[in-house]
Amino acid sequence: MKNFIGSSTFKVLSVLMAALVLGFAFGAISGSGTSPVTSVASVVFSPLQKLSARLAEAMSDFKAGFVSADYYRKQIDELKLQIEDYKEQLVDYEKQKRKLSSYEEMLGVKDEHKDFKLSAAEIISRDPSDSFFSFVIDKGSLNGIETEMPAIFGKQLIGVVKEVTPTTALVKTILSPEVNVGAYEIRTFEDGYTKGLVRDGKSGQMEMSGLTSFSAISKGGLVCTSGVGGLYPRDLIIGSVKEIYTDNITTAGAAVLEPEMDFSSLTDVFVITDFSGRQK
Repeated sequence: MKNFIGSSTFKVLSVLMAALVLGFAFGAISGSGTSPVTSVASVVFSPLQKLSARLAEAMSDFKAGFVSADYYRKQIDELKLQIEDYKEQLVDYEKQKRKLSSYEEMLGVKDEHKDFKLSAAEIISRDPSDSFFSFVIDKGSLNGIETEMPAIFGKQLIGVVKEVTPTTALVKTILSPEVNVGAYEIRTFEDGYTKGLVRDGKSGQMEMSGLTSFSAISKGGLVCTSGVGGLYPRDLIIGSVKEIYTDNITTAGAAVLEPEMDFSSLTDVFVITDFSGRQK
């Protein structure tokens, strides 16, 4: 008997009996229409009901949070699409801005050389192994482009077309040893010809040969196309004089030239398809 009284089973039964007694007492005192058993059940299970209600509320909040997360994911995806669209618009804007700059340069040239016929072209590829900055443009024979036509940017001579396909053309720049251009210095009017120069394994300059040993050309002088030969129109800018020297063997004078612009940054050029005096 003592073992039963001290057992956990007896303790549980005691708690239940006490709850029943409290339930009957509460029902009698309150005078409500509920039965004592209902009152007892209410007292015993009320905490469980509250816990269940709180769990249901928490689950509802969790579900709402889940829906919100899905909504925000959709919003983020839409924003990403908008950003990509804006990037494309920005690329188009920059491209159009460059073209506008090119056209402004072209208009300046056209004002001075009304005989020029020009074809706008975009540089679509370069040969990274070519240290003379040759490039391919998006115009070819279908657009009236032919070999030996000069390519310019503004008043600057860039190079000459050397190969043509129906839709593209390869331009060799004036920095290439393959390109010879009749030239003169605008202050002294001394003439000669230029070609790409490689010194100490480096490119990026030109040599103006055919000068006399007593040439009056000086550092800083501007050299332009002479128009001799009919391949290039006169007065396109080739470069400025950086150095004067005399050939020790021939005793002829020569000048080292540098172009007026960075060819590696070019994105657009104009091909002169015709001009007054062109040799066809």
